[in-house]
Amino acid sequence: MLTYHQQYLKVAERWSEQVQRLAAYGFELSEARELIASAGARTEIFIKTAILPHLPPKEDLDGCINALKTLGVSKADRSTLHKLRQIYNDSKHDPSYLPSMLTFQELIPRIITVFQGLADSGVGLLNDGIPLRHNQVLWIAVWDHFTGGDSEVHVIAPATTGWPPELDLVYVDIAAWDQIKIILSTLGRLMAGEGVIPAQIYQSFGEDADFHEAIAFEGEYRTLIATLAAYDPSVCVGPDRCGFSGQAVALLQRLRHGHFQTGSGSVCRSAPI
Repeated sequence: MLTYHQQYLKVAERWSEQVQRLAAYGFELSEARELIASAGARTEIFIKTAILPHLPPKEDLDGCINALKTLGVSKADRSTLHKLRQIYNDSKHDPSYLPSMLTFQELIPRIITVFQGLADSGVGLLNDGIPLRHNQVLWIAVWDHFTGGDSEVHVIAPATTGWPPELDLVYVDIAAWDQIKIILSTLGRLMAGEGVIPAQIYQSFGEDADFHEAIAFEGEYRTLIATLAAYDPSVCVGPDRCGFSGQAVALLQRLRHGHFQTGSGSVCRSAPI
């Protein structure tokens, strides 16, 4: 059984391999942004899950990194993590950002060194084995609100007929959906909804003119919610300051304490509006 720290190391090794491939064969800027954003999201989840599991879920990555000072992490090491946070946020929020693979390549071993020191000190859950994941197949349907600048993301339990039961609803930045899908693809398996979701149900989603798309996600529920919550526009007050909404905090607290039970969700959107 891998520990949390060992799992992160394996993921970081893949980032190094991807950087080398992009550097050798050339890359589009979108590929570089996607890689850096994925690395930043995984690192944020890693810190909140394995290093600071008792930190309030609403804490953003900036606050999480600063909180590492209480664990003896030096200013220089925190600056390394802040550098990742900065390029992560720029990749997420600034379409004109020109990421540097050399910068990211140089950062990866330094980040690994920071977390190795914490693992050697036995901090948090870093050396604990990762419990078996409880994966589920979930449908995710998205409706865009162009005037409000957000997307309405419904997490839905699969069904064969009728309007399927919804488990949760999260609002995300309308410009972030493609990035969210990239991150989710590293945390589980994604498939297009058409061909997986019954045609009658998929067509019923599309009866609302605001419908964007629906996909199927196979993975861990809490990981899905944590990823969506990180893109909630109601708590973003700038590109460097995104946290969690009150709704997402409540969800994550229930998940953290094991109070969530799937399959009992009510229908929030009983019919297309």
